[in-house]
Amino acid sequence: IAFICSASCFFSFPIALAYAASKSALDGFAHALESYLIDKKISVTRVYPGPMNTAHSQYYPGAATEGGRLPQQSVPLIVKAIEKRKRKICPDPISLFYRILSAFIPKLLAKKAFYFYQKRIR
Repeated sequence: IAFICSASCFFSFPIALAYAASKSALDGFAHALESYLIDKKISVTRVYPGPMNTAHSQYYPGAATEGGRLPQQSVPLIVKAIEKRKRKICPDPISLFYRILSAFIPKLLAKKAFYFYQKRIR
């Protein structure tokens, strides 16, 4: 089973609270589901894509989505990860960067998100 979460699970995303909350909830659900399926040998993969160049990204101009990946660029990597039964996959350099940074300096990401948000509402 694969769940498409978001790199927003690794940092604050104040311009899209509902989006970030729903993706983080999905991440938590998938994490909890793993323990129920482990004895059935069903793997759960959580995918955390970074900025994607999609129709949805038009709602977040300036949020690095214009230069984001096309979904089809990430699909081969995601499929390989699912085949290998990986638990978590960051299919692009930006999402991997956020994941690593959030593990070591989460406060920095929160500050950057806050300043980005402040610039957008002025």
